[in-house]
Amino acid sequence: MTSRKQASTLVGILFIMATLLASLGLLIVDPILASPNYLALANTNSNIIVLGSLLILLMAGACVGIAVAIYPIFKPYSQTWAVAYVASRTLEAATFLIVAMAWLLLLPLSAEFAQASTPDNSHFQTMGMLLLAFDQTTFTIGAELVFGVNALIVNYVFYQAKLVPNYISIWGFVSGILLLISGTLNLFGIDITSLEFALTMPIAINEMVLAVWLIIKGFHLTPNIPISN
Repeated sequence: MTSRKQASTLVGILFIMATLLASLGLLIVDPILASPNYLALANTNSNIIVLGSLLILLMAGACVGIAVAIYPIFKPYSQTWAVAYVASRTLEAATFLIVAMAWLLLLPLSAEFAQASTPDNSHFQTMGMLLLAFDQTTFTIGAELVFGVNALIVNYVFYQAKLVPNYISIWGFVSGILLLISGTLNLFGIDITSLEFALTMPIAINEMVLAVWLIIKGFHLTPNIPISN
């Protein structure tokens, strides 16, 4: 009972940490990367880029921590889904590691850009745009596609094992589908500005509701009946 409650509390805290770390990292770095002068700004705000990268790396660690903490809870019901969730969360963390590396690679490029005699006519802008495009694509894969799959896995097990209230797991499963739709449309370059809030906010709110529930109530005590794989 004690270890089960500790696991649920840890999972809830890690869900909140992952969301806060990612949000803060994007909040401080996005204004730099979205600026037409992003190379010059990256050079003069290198500490912000480094801090944002560190926050994203910590968030990646929290993602893996969630799966590791939840593994012994899922295992009695389905070892296959328990392993799948760890693998999927690890893949998500790997994509964010790549995003952080792309941000950090902008720093030497921006330093060279600042020292170039004719930066406007150099290859720096092209290299910078490639890095930003790589960063955006990788972020879409990790934050929407892989994360969407994570939501489907975890909420499927939650629902089948009755570990949390059904409304939370159904809400999370549907939100995962919406996130997959958003990621797919973004990956194909379809403008979904008017739909993005509706497609991404349900999972964000669901995770916070789930986190608070796990911290306060913990996982339901249910028979360890295997679920279908």
